[in-house]
Amino acid sequence: MASKPIIAAIKDDFYFFLLNAFIVAVASWSFYDDALLGLKKVAEMEEKGITPGSLRVLDFVKIWGEKRRVGVKKYTLFNSGLLTGALLLIPVSLLLMKKQPDSDRMFPEFSDMMLFIGEIILISYILGCVIGRIKWAHNERKYKSIAKFSVEFTSNISE
Repeated sequence: MASKPIIAAIKDDFYFFLLNAFIVAVASWSFYDDALLGLKKVAEMEEKGITPGSLRVLDFVKIWGEKRRVGVKKYTLFNSGLLTGALLLIPVSLLLMKKQPDSDRMFPEFSDMMLFIGEIILISYILGCVIGRIKWAHNERKYKSIAKFSVEFTSNISE
């Protein structure tokens, strides 16, 4: 199959090219509108004395305050263990996958494949729990330091 010159390819695929150009134009317009709206919101917040950094801190306090109500055990075992473990399934399986040297098949028996799948699920879940526990400690430390700062700040204002 001989390749066509670029001009001939564009003429043949003109409608495809036109569709892609339209999609790019619509996406660019939407991005432009969102950027202008974001700039307007930042200007309004700065007029009220709220910086984007303080807004992120307020969002963190609100979200983490809701998440920490479930407790460390439930957060680690369910939220992080299952969710983060599910995200780690494919990378962990790719790291641990190996081909048998004496055959062209990866698993000589069906039971070997099931054992491998079980190991991957268990390892991913345990890694997810460990990551979740580390994340819990980090977010809890951050939450308490923000709470301590806000208590000190409000007490300094009232004096």
